[in-house]
Amino acid sequence: MPGRGRRFLIAAAGLLWIAITTPKLLQHASANTADLDTGNYHHLAWAIAHLGPADGFASSVLTRHHLGEHCSPVMLLVALPYLVWPSAYVLMLLQATAVWATIWMTLLFAHHTLRHPERAQRVEGPRLEDVSDSERGPSTALGMTDGMRRIVLAVFLVMLLVWPPLTATLATQFQPVELAAPLIALSLLLVHTRRTRWLWLTIPLLLSTRESAPLAVVGIGLYAGIGHRRWGLFGVLTTVAIAWLAIAMCVVMPYFRGGAEWGHTSYVDWSAAWDDKAIYLLVLLLGLGAFPFLGRRALAATI
Repeated sequence: MPGRGRRFLIAAAGLLWIAITTPKLLQHASANTADLDTGNYHHLAWAIAHLGPADGFASSVLTRHHLGEHCSPVMLLVALPYLVWPSAYVLMLLQATAVWATIWMTLLFAHHTLRHPERAQRVEGPRLEDVSDSERGPSTALGMTDGMRRIVLAVFLVMLLVWPPLTATLATQFQPVELAAPLIALSLLLVHTRRTRWLWLTIPLLLSTRESAPLAVVGIGLYAGIGHRRWGLFGVLTTVAIAWLAIAMCVVMPYFRGGAEWGHTSYVDWSAAWDDKAIYLLVLLLGLGAFPFLGRRALAATI
């Protein structure tokens, strides 16, 4: 990529980060983040940083062990900035940055898909940054000129900025699972570009966000299998996801609950709140519009 184009992308990414982060910081500054979960995780991050992991996870304003409530060891990383800046603004910055990174990674994913649709069928080939624009030519394999592709990406950016799941993630309370969103987008990009070694760095981070994260890992595996015919990778990802799900929900969380039945356990039952779960899934699917019908890979990504 030419130096001018690289500088433009860096500037665009910076401006987008400022546009997303500023409202979140102002929301907290105006005392509009007075919600339960943000307070809980602010307390948890401070406790881990200043009391240590063992006492930190056991310290809770709800008088319940955090690892019994949710299996989110990623909070060990979230607590690191609290060593020098013990402020809830850390959570606000992480939350906004997660939304920004999700949007940016999704745009990169779309860019690669539009410009290199053949990547799914090719095991070896030149890296994107190793091929100049003059070598690629003025159009892509999909018959799009560079100008057409930029218009598509710009429209896609606007759609992401107003997409209800992302706007709700930015506006509501902090949850460690929100950190999974950019990791999912990055994992899909790594599968598409066949950077499998880097994938094995993102998957453990993704699994550490919450006990439900294995569902996303299985979805990434389905994308690898259906979208790229990499069924071996699908098998490995699914095995890792099932193993971590079993450890988190059958070992770690029951141990720290001490045998007690907590409120969240009622939702594990398939028959519990089935109407609310159906509406939740329907809203997610409707938010995708016609995307699932764009092809095999789009359907795999949707699943």
